[in-house]
Amino acid sequence: MNLNLAQVLVQNKVNLALPMLPDVLKRTGVITRKMSPDMLMSVNIYSPHGRYDQLYLSNYALMRLYDEMLRVPGVSDVNVMGQRDYSMRIWVNPDKLAARSLTAGDVVNALREQNTQVASGRIGQEPVRRGQETQITLSTLGRLKEPSSSPT
Repeated sequence: MNLNLAQVLVQNKVNLALPMLPDVLKRTGVITRKMSPDMLMSVNIYSPHGRYDQLYLSNYALMRLYDEMLRVPGVSDVNVMGQRDYSMRIWVNPDKLAARSLTAGDVVNALREQNTQVASGRIGQEPVRRGQETQITLSTLGRLKEPSSSPT
């Protein structure tokens, strides 16, 4: 069977199943793509003398290397193994929530509204047509950094 036709058929089946998936999966999304199951290259990132920890290096790889490597001709996917993510744990006081007529679901919804992750990057970044002279870096609202902060 033709790989392109197989991908279209799989994508059609995924689209039929999507309404039946839980909301958390719908928000994250489902991606189908053609790729080889074989790993062709492994790149290790480390910090000489331990200056940076694994969390910092993982974030660096995600922010600075991931998209660049996906743009290399012939690369279909990049997998960051051992990835660590920055996170924030929030503890709520049930008595204070009840006093304000709020539920834990209200807190979750407020966090989702104010803690959005949107795609950003650069306009004019490769691959582009020949003669492209300018790149513009995009800045967008992002993740919360402190318990009292609004997105910056």
